[in-house]
Amino acid sequence: MSGSGCCDGCAVLDYEKPVNRYDCFRAVCCDPEKPAMGARRVVDTAVTREPKNITRPIWCRGKQVAK
Repeated sequence: MSGSGCCDGCAVLDYEKPVNRYDCFRAVCCDPEKPAMGARRVVDTAVTREPKNITRPIWCRGKQVAK
């Protein structure tokens, strides 16, 4: 993630699937040391599939890339 403005590929990024037809896909930050409140902070949403090209939040410290 160094130098990147996106969360895509971050090791602490997780995705939640919709629970019903009125819900949406959510990309959530699971960084336990983030300065923003919330254990699973939502950083992006999408209606039809998992979000892509997620803009990194201003509070993100730039975590490592998932292997």
